[in-house]
Amino acid sequence: DAEPVVKPVLELSTEKFVFGSVSDMKVLNITANNAWTISADVDWLDFSATSGEASEEKQSVNVYSQDNTAFEERTGKITVTSAGLTKEVAVTQKATEFVAELTLSVSELTAVAAGEELSFNVTSNVAWTASSESEWVTIAPANGEASETAATVTVTVAANEANEARTAVITVAGQDVEETITLVQEAKPLEAEEMEGDGSEANPYLIKKAAHMLSVRDAATVDATTYFRLENDIDMAPVESWMPVNCDSSYT
Repeated sequence: DAEPVVKPVLELSTEKFVFGSVSDMKVLNITANNAWTISADVDWLDFSATSGEASEEKQSVNVYSQDNTAFEERTGKITVTSAGLTKEVAVTQKATEFVAELTLSVSELTAVAAGEELSFNVTSNVAWTASSESEWVTIAPANGEASETAATVTVTVAANEANEARTAVITVAGQDVEETITLVQEAKPLEAEEMEGDGSEANPYLIKKAAHMLSVRDAATVDATTYFRLENDIDMAPVESWMPVNCDSSYT
């Protein structure tokens, strides 16, 4: 009697795999009554075994995916062959999730009262813009493209004509991300100002503000009596250095 003809059998547990963007593992069950081989048409898939023998039992193969660092989905194909039969598994791997990143080299800047040019660096994987609502601050360049190389931004600070320090905020913003820099400019040094009066008892010098207090030492006559009259409460705290009368050192 002739031996019965055994029809080749090749069955797979799935026709599709979907992997996340990070490395992962999935199991493919193979049923084949003849020797079989498995392969992929992409280099980011690996297998725990690339071949097997005929078996009445299911044989499991671990399929490993590597990290997808691209921001685009990618696809591949797994092929299993046995005794002239071919079965395929379509593979899709999701793109890596894009996270906008923007870093600044500093969080604070300090400028002198006379004005000066300062700078900071921007490193960003998204396009960005830099701005400030303060008119005395000029920023160049005011925008940039995504780059692995840090971009240098120049901040031009105008002179401060006021006797008080002032503050500006520089904002650097990109897609879903924003960072700020606090810019502080020193006050213009307070200068002595001439007072009303002539220093006599009948017409004393009138001290009305801090600038007049700076004039007292020079206005006082050495080895004589000079008359002053305080007209207001005066806060000397903003004055960085003050040399009072009858004193050999400055107060700060």
